[in-house]
Amino acid sequence: MTGPRSREVVLLEDSADDAEMFAEAANRVATDVRVVRFATASAMYESFDPGAAPPLLVVTDARLPDASAVDVIERVIGRSGMPWTPVVVMSGLADPSLIAECYTAGASGFLVKPAGFGELCDAVGTLISYWSATVTLPDDRP
Repeated sequence: MTGPRSREVVLLEDSADDAEMFAEAANRVATDVRVVRFATASAMYESFDPGAAPPLLVVTDARLPDASAVDVIERVIGRSGMPWTPVVVMSGLADPSLIAECYTAGASGFLVKPAGFGELCDAVGTLISYWSATVTLPDDRP
């Protein structure tokens, strides 16, 4: 597939409330980005279309009902045909061993979920700005 990345952020989050807050924060700070939420890793994997533009980034909760963050990282960058798609892990806890495990598996970042909505808007804005405007990612899949 050749061409630009989509303007989609794939959000893998099993909590409907957390997903809604993330999407609202993204809509406030990046109106040109669409958040596509999946509650399970299985649902996200089933949606992968090898012919579609890769997402801007994948943001995954650290612990899901059917997968760990490491499983998601390995699947997205290792076997999905999207090796350059950034995968950022979100967690409510700053667990050093989990953070190290995620980075070792290939995570592009680890975000500890902020407590307040204003802080979440700031964090999501920085995250989207960084991956959409600050860094350059390949358009092509290998």
